[in-house]
Amino acid sequence: MSTRNRILVIEDHPETQDSITLWLELAGYVVLVARDGLEGLGVLSREQPDLIITDIVMPGLNGIEMIGAVRQSMSPSNRVPILVLTGHYKDFGTKAIAAGADRPSKSLLTRTF
Repeated sequence: MSTRNRILVIEDHPETQDSITLWLELAGYVVLVARDGLEGLGVLSREQPDLIITDIVMPGLNGIEMIGAVRQSMSPSNRVPILVLTGHYKDFGTKAIAAGADRPSKSLLTRTF
């Protein structure tokens, strides 16, 4: 098992997923990928990432539903930060935070994962 920090990227657009993965790997992270919320939950059943970055609008299980499922399945002491990366934040931002996504904050953004 790697000692490098692990980030799960859940994104259905291959080009966006590839770009995010490339930048995170260049920064030294181990990147786990999933194409939608259901696949992301599958990865989470096998892996323990230090951070989740998710899109909202995806086929199958969308980001809001996935965030809710993650928060229901994890104990508060094992809370992994979830960041939303979406072109639809204006439409879904409040719903994402209500489902359990983390609000951007200085402490979250400066945290070493």
